[in-house]
Amino acid sequence: MKTRYLAAAGSVVLWVVGLALLQQRHRSSVHSQNFSPHLQLSQVDPSLLAKGPEIFDLHCAYCHGEHGQGDGVGGLNMSPPPTNLILGPWKFGESERQLFEVLTHGVSGTAMGGFPQLSEEERWALVHFIQTSRNDQLKQ
Repeated sequence: MKTRYLAAAGSVVLWVVGLALLQQRHRSSVHSQNFSPHLQLSQVDPSLLAKGPEIFDLHCAYCHGEHGQGDGVGGLNMSPPPTNLILGPWKFGESERQLFEVLTHGVSGTAMGGFPQLSEEERWALVHFIQTSRNDQLKQ
């Protein structure tokens, strides 16, 4: 009985979180052709880039999984499921700039909301971490 109650409560929590993510995505998922970040990856302080794993764990791993393979607990019931950041394919391309734009604006039609609350430098740190992780895992 207690297990059913916990499972039901967990489902409600996931549903509420999913709804909040969808609302955030709806507000921030418009990709602008005129969008231009103020920085490029090469301009970000290396000490901030080193924070990429921490930022990923805090903002991305819940849905995309610890290793970015789209298998996070938060994404289990999402449709479409979270992207496997290692294997792809990525809907809006795989360049640094395209990934930065997705992190900024989100992806329409998915639970992937943007992260405008993160600084440009933090989003670039995520770009660097995701691309580095992808390259490292694909080499294995």
